[in-house]
Amino acid sequence: MAMNSKKICVVGAGKMGQAFLRGFHANKLHEKFEIHASCRSNKTKKEIEDAIHWPVHLENAKAVKNAGIVILGVKPF
Repeated sequence: MAMNSKKICVVGAGKMGQAFLRGFHANKLHEKFEIHASCRSNKTKKEIEDAIHWPVHLENAKAVKNAGIVILGVKPF
C-alpha cells in the first residue's frame, strides 16, 4: 500500500474534527493537499460535504487509505 504524502485525513469529523477542517479550508490547504474526512452519520457527512465539498466517508478505512497524514479527531474513551 503506497502512501500519498499529499493526502490528509481527519478521522472523526465531529466538533473537534470539523474545527480542523474549517481551519484547513480557511487556510486553503485544499489547494496543496487532498483532504478527506470520516464520520459516523449520514447527516454529518452531508453537512460537511455541502459546506466544504471534500470527500467524507462513513468508513475510516476508506478515508485513511493511502493518506500521508492522519489526524484523530475523536474522544478517547
